[in-house]
Amino acid sequence: MANTNVKAEFIILGDSFEPIDVTTKLGLDPTQVWRTGDVTKTPGFTHKETCWMIGTDFEKSYDVNDQLSQLVDLLKDKVPGINELRNTNEIECMFFLIINIEKNEIPAMYFRREFLEFLNSIGAELHIDQYIFS
Repeated sequence: MANTNVKAEFIILGDSFEPIDVTTKLGLDPTQVWRTGDVTKTPGFTHKETCWMIGTDFEKSYDVNDQLSQLVDLLKDKVPGINELRNTNEIECMFFLIINIEKNEIPAMYFRREFLEFLNSIGAELHIDQYIFS
């Protein structure tokens, strides 16, 4: 069993949009939401943008595509809605991978064509954060 944990998130960010509109348009409940000006987890700091996020939990994994495919399966029929939101609001779409590497067990980090095509279809970026633990 893998020791490394992987989490994937799909995030919509913008200066001022209403997160409930995203929830309604996509028919999905977010795992996290915040608005511009909300206090962050760090006392004394506030969020600079509004965010709507849906993601997986951390899961033991040898392949980041396992987590990404879970999100794509949820979102693949939502492309028209996501693009409509992009066209009517000033928002950005992003995928984040958070990888906690344990005992030098680095997961496979290639991206399947289907994921890359989906990323392109909604004009999204991909960000990867890796944390190494001994």
